[in-house]
Amino acid sequence: MRKAFPLTILVLLCFGSMAYGQGTDIGSQVTSQFANAIKGFGTQIEAYAERLFWSLAAISLVWTGAMLALRKADMMDFFAELVRFIITTGFFYWLLTNGTTIAASIVTSLQQAGATVGGGGGAGQGNTVLQLALAFSHQAVSNVSLWDPKMALLWSLIAIIGVVLGCYLVVTIIIAGITALTLVYAGIFVLGFGGSKYTSEMAISYYKAVIAAGLRLFTLNLLMNTAIQLVTNAMNADMGQIDNALSTLALLVIVAMLVDKVPAMVAGLVSHNHIGAPGSAMGTLMGAASLTAQGIAAVATGGTSLAASGGNSVKNAALRAVAAMRK
Repeated sequence: MRKAFPLTILVLLCFGSMAYGQGTDIGSQVTSQFANAIKGFGTQIEAYAERLFWSLAAISLVWTGAMLALRKADMMDFFAELVRFIITTGFFYWLLTNGTTIAASIVTSLQQAGATVGGGGGAGQGNTVLQLALAFSHQAVSNVSLWDPKMALLWSLIAIIGVVLGCYLVVTIIIAGITALTLVYAGIFVLGFGGSKYTSEMAISYYKAVIAAGLRLFTLNLLMNTAIQLVTNAMNADMGQIDNALSTLALLVIVAMLVDKVPAMVAGLVSHNHIGAPGSAMGTLMGAASLTAQGIAAVATGGTSLAASGGNSVKNAALRAVAAMRK
């Protein structure tokens, strides 16, 4: 274990330098590749949706006519029902044929609005957040000294957690964007249920889900732009000081928690679906960070257990470990 430790530090140093030097916007590349693939089968899905639409419309017309005939309705009732059927069916068919255009406009508008309100340029948030996290980890790794193994271990763990948090934030942005694109182009099939008045609520749910996805991106961009400003200001302090580094790490943890919870809660205002809200993926990440902080403190204090939860607890546990290491 002692022989492998210097090699691990060297690997971290090389990784931090190489990763920090990369300026490619990974999130935009992945999202654009998925967008091109999803748009390719969007036309075929729309064709199936139209077939379903007209099948349900025919069934609905026959059923409505049969019910009117059984009630022995007069011609005025037949005419009024026919006019109502034509208007309703025409409206839902217009929503179907223009569904992807309308949905894409909703998502794009909300996404740009979130970026504009947050004070950002509307693009590259994921790459900026990742570069900030990598810069933080790079500075942490640069403080590693083989002459002080305990502090080298602490700085290495801080760097690893910083990289993990940066990757988590980027993956969250990518998943939100790809989910919205998939919903826009693959979910168009649900609009086929607008052909019948008995299933038209399912068609309306498509636009509710689209608005919810747009609100998720709106909130995500708003939080990301705010986080970029806060982390940038925090990194202006001396990262060679362990207290400043742990404060910045705690800020990254808090940002990751907000990104995990808030967008899903805002989207739930429309869809009433809180899947991915508090306690989802971030719960596992926070558990790992908490255990890491406890492990550092236990090694430094000879097995003393610490309770850690959330960004402040991670910082407090690590500060106790540092104090024990310095004794």
